[in-house]
Amino acid sequence: IVKNSTSLTELDLSDNNMSSVPPELGLLEANLQVLKLDGNPFRSIRRAILEGGTKAILKYLKDKIVDYCVSLHEGALAGFVCIISGLMNWERTEM
Repeated sequence: IVKNSTSLTELDLSDNNMSSVPPELGLLEANLQVLKLDGNPFRSIRRAILEGGTKAILKYLKDKIVDYCVSLHEGALAGFVCIISGLMNWERTEM
């Protein structure tokens, strides 16, 4: 869904009883100007990040992709390869 939403400028996910947000939303950082998450019982995002607004949340989510790849592959170099591979696949599907 995220891959097909790169021109999305506003996303309202308020009051959906969500406990987490997919880190892939961080890839929409370039165009997504408004991300509404009010009324969800988040456990994984600190209140300070949520209060920082859309840009802070998207940066947090984008950083989570990096953290996931590094932990999945147990090392920075392998994690970097995971990230680059994912971005290459992302760009290929956008063309």
